[in-house]
Amino acid sequence: MNEEIKTEQNLNPAAPVAPAPAVTSVAPKKPLMQKLREEGRVIFSKFYSNKKLFWPTIIVLSLLLLVIILGLLFGTKKIGSIIKPVATQTPQAQATPVPATGPLAEIENLLVKFKSDILKLDMQQKRLQPPTLDFKIRF
Repeated sequence: MNEEIKTEQNLNPAAPVAPAPAVTSVAPKKPLMQKLREEGRVIFSKFYSNKKLFWPTIIVLSLLLLVIILGLLFGTKKIGSIIKPVATQTPQAQATPVPATGPLAEIENLLVKFKSDILKLDMQQKRLQPPTLDFKIRF
């Protein structure tokens, strides 16, 4: 019986067909992260489709990232600290070495001598000055 009705409706185009009910429901709102993901995928696919722009941009950004990482790993550790120069006292020589009486005493005397030599060094190199130039050149 159902087959007869179906065939009659197919054969008779003037047969009334019930209209589908109109759906007026609002689409559920998507979470913000899901919207951002979808927009990001669309933007990335458009960007990736232009190969002449994509590869140079990716290479430059990866080199920039590499330089930043290397700078963080191997850069100076004291960022922002400024060391002010402090006037240092002039070093004074130590007492003269004690006369050697054995191998340990000789080593000790050498160490005292080295220490006095180190203290006598001009660490700030105050003695070094630029040469004085005479600008009065006569021909």
